[in-house]
Amino acid sequence: MAVYCGNYWECSNAGVILEPFVSTLNTDRVRRLVSVIATNERAKSELFQAKTKARAIQLLHVLKAKLTINSHLVEVDQVIATV
Repeated sequence: MAVYCGNYWECSNAGVILEPFVSTLNTDRVRRLVSVIATNERAKSELFQAKTKARAIQLLHVLKAKLTINSHLVEVDQVIATV
């Protein structure tokens, strides 16, 4: 999360490098990444900064666009609402 979305010191260029990786994730891995954002304490602790939180929400929307099953879309929406 800190690499992709940033932290107190802003995000690094590593986020740009990770974007192609994120675009290749299959449904199961997208759901796992969404779960990490929702449940991992380390990941959640990075989301206190407004810019980091906005970038995480942007990432969740990108991940959501890769999903087609309604229950998976609802999962992402729930995580977006709690971030």
